[in-house]
Amino acid sequence: MTDNQSAQRGVLYVALGRESLRETVLSARSLHRFHADTPVQLFTDQTDMPASWKKEFNFVETMALESGPMERKKLLAGVLRKKADCIGRTRFHETLHLDADTKLLHPIEGLWSHLAEADFAIANEPLNDWPHNPSVLLQYKNPRYYNSGVFAFRDTAAWRRFLAEWRRRLDLIPDHELGDFAATGGDQRPLNAMIFDEGFHQAIGLKIAELDNLKYNARGMLFKPLRKEKKMSQVCIAHCHSVHAPLPEIVRLKWLTLLRRIGFAKG
Repeated sequence: MTDNQSAQRGVLYVALGRESLRETVLSARSLHRFHADTPVQLFTDQTDMPASWKKEFNFVETMALESGPMERKKLLAGVLRKKADCIGRTRFHETLHLDADTKLLHPIEGLWSHLAEADFAIANEPLNDWPHNPSVLLQYKNPRYYNSGVFAFRDTAAWRRFLAEWRRRLDLIPDHELGDFAATGGDQRPLNAMIFDEGFHQAIGLKIAELDNLKYNARGMLFKPLRKEKKMSQVCIAHCHSVHAPLPEIVRLKWLTLLRRIGFAKG
């Protein structure tokens, strides 16, 4: 694909780090399998992208991250803040943001219809037994918690105001808290507080449409029960690192999960 004028509608990725970029390329390929003409915008810190990777993107913008050795939580905090900044620089009037660890399994034309009457469309996180046993699924959908890995938005005044406040709050959270995603939810914590605790979106007139998380943002812990109920065919967007993992890594993760369950491994 070559650079061209901004389109009415497109997909945006933020890939920071080589592994994130690798996953993003695979996600973009899965998108183009069903939507070959959908333009894609990429923000990345990687400057030596192979031509076979770069062809998946219409617009590539490189950025610099803080260099040198960095504690993991500080690094992740920086990535989350950069992600929010990049989302505000979309080239499209209607944008679908996808995390790198997503894979399209079916076409997603229906997703865009949610923006017909809304500024922002997002799916719920699964409800698990957090913090006691996060691997235990309680319900397919947590009715008071959205997942920020897959969402769509229109370039409206209400959306811009909402995003600006989200970014402002991210800057106020200390690195050790923002980067501790497992404990605090990272960038999702202020997002959900603004919506469910404060009703900030209502105060500024932001209209939110709720995406079906089984269809458009199926997290990894849903795969097993969905297969058991023969519902995996309903999933259009799968969201889990394992969707792009090589077979040996998938086997390793399955063994590690088993060992954790029977008490032979920690973490």
